[in-house]
Amino acid sequence: MGDGRSKAGNMRKHEEPVIVGMKNDEGKQRWDLLPWESISELVAVLTFGTRKYAPNNWRRVHDAQARYTAALFRHVTSWLMGERNDPESGLHHLGHAMCNLSFLLAIDLSGGEVWAIDPKQRWACPRCAKDVESWEVRFKDVCSFTNGIPLKLPTCPTCGGDLDPKPREERSNGSEERTDLPND
Repeated sequence: MGDGRSKAGNMRKHEEPVIVGMKNDEGKQRWDLLPWESISELVAVLTFGTRKYAPNNWRRVHDAQARYTAALFRHVTSWLMGERNDPESGLHHLGHAMCNLSFLLAIDLSGGEVWAIDPKQRWACPRCAKDVESWEVRFKDVCSFTNGIPLKLPTCPTCGGDLDPKPREERSNGSEERTDLPND
């Protein structure tokens, strides 16, 4: 074999074999298909919103579905009429539209629940004196607005009472911790 090939096949004598790795991605979401330029614009709009309002303020907006639908159409219409960037933020109108559309999708996927809580926030139940972690909080419908999205209030997972968003130590109503209930 004077051509430099080994008996093992098509490899040259001093070459390492090429080992091809395998990864089964079938049926998995293709995050690599995201158009990152537009995602970056969406994040810029969200960041602008945190400076103008507060982080996750969109989750606390009354009549959110109707208001974000209106904002979506305002931005799309402005873009269709030739205005590329929003005059207030300086950001692309379609970035604002994506932002409003993502809010509407999140609201729809959650069944209309738009309340968000800080994962570090602790809650206290005045009824059963239980401290409640954010991940334990349940929500109840208290009334329905004209668009059908209910107002959600945080409730205690133990007794169903309304929660105070401050830790028990910071409450100023003078109530004392109940000792007649078992500790959880």
